[in-house]
Amino acid sequence: MRSVVCISWLALLMLQPNLAVAQLSALSDEFDDSASLSNWQRFHTLEGWPDKMLVADVDQTVPGALYLEPSSCGWFNDLHAPFLFKEVTGDFIVETRVLAQGRSTAVPTTNYSLAGLFVRAPRSITKATWTPGGEDWMFLSVGRGTANNVLLLEDKTTMDSQSTLRLTQLAVIDWVELRIARTGDQFQLDYRIAPGSWIAHQSFSRPDLPATLQVGFTAYTDWPTIAPFEPDPFTGNCQVLNVNADLLVHVDYVRFSDLSATAAPPVAPTVRLRQNVPNPFNPSTAISFELAAPSFATLDILAPNGRRVRRLLAAPAPAGTTQLNWDGRDAKGLPVASGVYVARLVTASGVTRRVSMTLLR
Repeated sequence: MRSVVCISWLALLMLQPNLAVAQLSALSDEFDDSASLSNWQRFHTLEGWPDKMLVADVDQTVPGALYLEPSSCGWFNDLHAPFLFKEVTGDFIVETRVLAQGRSTAVPTTNYSLAGLFVRAPRSITKATWTPGGEDWMFLSVGRGTANNVLLLEDKTTMDSQSTLRLTQLAVIDWVELRIARTGDQFQLDYRIAPGSWIAHQSFSRPDLPATLQVGFTAYTDWPTIAPFEPDPFTGNCQVLNVNADLLVHVDYVRFSDLSATAAPPVAPTVRLRQNVPNPFNPSTAISFELAAPSFATLDILAPNGRRVRRLLAAPAPAGTTQLNWDGRDAKGLPVASGVYVARLVTASGVTRRVSMTLLR
């Protein structure tokens, strides 16, 4: 009798060279060879903009690392910042390990000084043919937002040059690992503070993004200098300014792989305070938080000097999402002045989360 051997389709695939995995892995960079910088495409070179990176080198300023010092710049709506990338088609995972510091401090001193992973839809334009609109991208970065001596994550998604951002405070000032995974239209953004597990941070559904994307690393600093150019982004994009730039970036590696490289699903946080919407705001804004389990919770609004101006909640909160509105008034019902306020969430177990909010009168 002739024997019959049944081999599953998965086993057959394992017997074949996995070209997709090999091609993705080949894009990775451990930054231990100074020549590897030439393997990265530069956004400003491709589209003809001025170079807003003051320093960019591999295995020189910091041995075994990509080292970056951006000028005053920022990604927001139509405004640009530096971007090193490789083109990736289809599903992927990209991971990095990054340290974001100030020139003389553990955390940058200038507002919105961060660095991290960036994913962008290619554009068939140059500086000479640029028109407003058409920017489609997302990123997950680490650094300073608006609070002193606080390290946080910024996730931002932009569709047709309309940006939405969120800030999340971290409990450490140290190296942070970042990850973006694409599965079709879905993008998962995670982070990890070694030796902990990956934490699910944010997810975006982006059916508008094409199959081939620019995937890589960005760094930006000193938003207060760049913000006045928002009504005239072309002029802002043509400037190379170094006013209060304060960001030194060390990148240990950038690694590309396919989805099978994820050993375990990320661990969802038990307490999450989301960025208020809208932000900036006037006269009111919505603040939401998520709990994995029911808990007594307080939600306070703090003034720029740290003083509590309003308590929005001090009661048991259910598992799931709770949304509250702040009307820009204090505990006496009086309007507060323009400024950067903080929403602070504290649970019964002592977990604290903060987000910064900008009120513009």
